[in-house]
Amino acid sequence: MPPISWCYCDKGFCAEVRARLTRIEGLLAQIYGKEIASTMTLQDDIATLQTKVAANTTVVGSAVTLLQGLSGQVASLKQQLADAGATPDQLAAIESFTTQLDAGTQSLAAAVAANTAAPTQPAA
Repeated sequence: MPPISWCYCDKGFCAEVRARLTRIEGLLAQIYGKEIASTMTLQDDIATLQTKVAANTTVVGSAVTLLQGLSGQVASLKQQLADAGATPDQLAAIESFTTQLDAGTQSLAAAVAANTAAPTQPAA
């Protein structure tokens, strides 16, 4: 640090003030560095969370689509079997599969809805 030319006080006192100011500057630099590092870590955590949420949303959507598709295929199969002369017991068994698939789809949709935060209104 350059000497303070306008300081008219005791040189020892000025040196002590200068040393303390230097120490304060160093501490402020450390605090600032930690704040920057903390902000970067938070941004990384948010990015990781966004990636996980996007992947989870894709998986849930795929599961619902799969279950709905299977339900449709089972319903189609039931109709084909009915047309081919299947017995009422056989058709009831197929209907049971459809009911189970529909219940699974509804259960998954309900779980997603229950764990999804309600949209918040932007501050006016």
